[in-house]
Amino acid sequence: MVHSKYNAARLDCLKAETLVLHCLKSDLTMMFSIIWGFVDIDCNSLFQVINCESVHTRGHNLRLYKEHCNANCRLNAFVCGNINVWNRLPAHVMNSDSVAVFKRRLACVNLVNFCS
Repeated sequence: MVHSKYNAARLDCLKAETLVLHCLKSDLTMMFSIIWGFVDIDCNSLFQVINCESVHTRGHNLRLYKEHCNANCRLNAFVCGNINVWNRLPAHVMNSDSVAVFKRRLACVNLVNFCS
């Protein structure tokens, strides 16, 4: 795969990210904005937050429940497609005070493994 090696080298040279990574970060930023109420969208109509305060688990207390999806189109859609990544974000990223702080902290998280 000469083209993929060339594209990866070009992205590294330009200090740019792939389109898939850019879209993932945009989706996570929108999820953050919805859950924390920075946009006028009802969080409960899209996501079901699991109460993790009573359970001592690693991670953050804003984990989302992922419904079973039979269709690939739903599995890759905005709501279901990003929940696995969301649930694995570090707590300090989730507890950001603003969208700008969330974006800065998210930029320090390695999300390449989630981009396929």
